[in-house]
Order: sequence, then structure tokens, then C-alpha cells
Amino acid sequence: RPEPIILSEGEVVGEACLLEATTRVAEVTTAGRVLALRVPRTLLDTLVEEHPPLADVLLELLGRRLISNLLLTSPIFGGFDPATRKELARLFELRRAAEGTLLMEEGKRSDGLYALLLGRLETGNRALGPGAVLGQASLLTRAPASQTVRCAGDALLLRLPATRFNELAAMYPPVLMYLSELAASGDIAS
Repeated sequence: RPEPIILSEGEVVGEACLLEATTRVAEVTTAGRVLALRVPRTLLDTLVEEHPPLADVLLELLGRRLISNLLLTSPIFGGFDPATRKELARLFELRRAAEGTLLMEEGKRSDGLYALLLGRLETGNRALGPGAVLGQASLLTRAPASQTVRCAGDALLLRLPATRFNELAAMYPPVLMYLSELAASGDIAS
């Protein structure tokens, strides 16, 4: 069971509902008295319909929360101090992908390293959920991907473009070592 993430005044929970077809991925409990504002999903949908730029603001909010959670929970960032974690996170791009989006194609080199924040991915033989990391074997070996990976529904991902992967490897050898171990384990998409 992962360590709890402590939230403080002004922070948001429940933002995962902003992405279509997702289920709750965390339990939230209070550690004392809390005053909270609840905004129903139907109201958010109405507001986005009436004010389309609000969708980008909400996606940015969702992305910041998910990146923050990933920094605290992913072994990729585990050995680094908070300042270095934030610096590493800046190398990644936040991407939204619709159902059916092709992320990797068997026989072709991956265009980046992906970390799934929300949603589900499918490979030929299994489904991958939040926290899955893929593309590292192809990037490390410069070989084609060993399998095809598609989004099984709407997804939110972090993407480290192949051009930035070398920068990451040069600046942070422990990250490269961790990604090499993931690739060697064969437990995730490569």
C-alpha cells in the first residue's frame, strides 16, 4: 500500500473525473476538520460547454496534480530530492490521448518514453494501468518496439521525447539505471 499523499489548504481532489470514462483511483480521508467546495461533474461539463477555454484550464489542473502524485510515488523519481524531482518532471510533456491512439508500434522505434497517469493501455497480451512506463527498452537499445500499444480509452500520459531521453540519461544516471532494470524485467511494454 503506497504512502498517503498529504494535501493542504487550496488543493484539489477528484480532478480525475475531468477525464472521460475514468474511475476513482484513490481514497481521500480527512485528518481533522475540513471545509471543502464540491463542484459536480455535470456543472463542470456545462461550464466547459459554455466556456470552451475552461477545458484547457481544467486539464492543466488535472495534469499538475497527476504529475505531483507521480513525483511522490514513482520509483523513477524515488531517489531524488524534491527540487530534482521537479526538474526531472519538467523534461516530460503532458499528453491527452483518445481511445485507439497508437503510442508504440511493433517493429518501429519508440518516439519517446511514456508514463501513464490516467486511463488504460492495451498491448497484444495484456492491459496496462496508471503508473505503467513504456518505450524505455526501445530508447535504450535503439531497437524497434517489441509490441504495439494503444489507448484502451481516453488517457493522460507524460511523454519524454526521444530527443530529451539522452539528456535525462546524461544528467541523471540513476534514472537510466532504473529504466534499464524495467526494460530487462520484461514486465512492461518496451
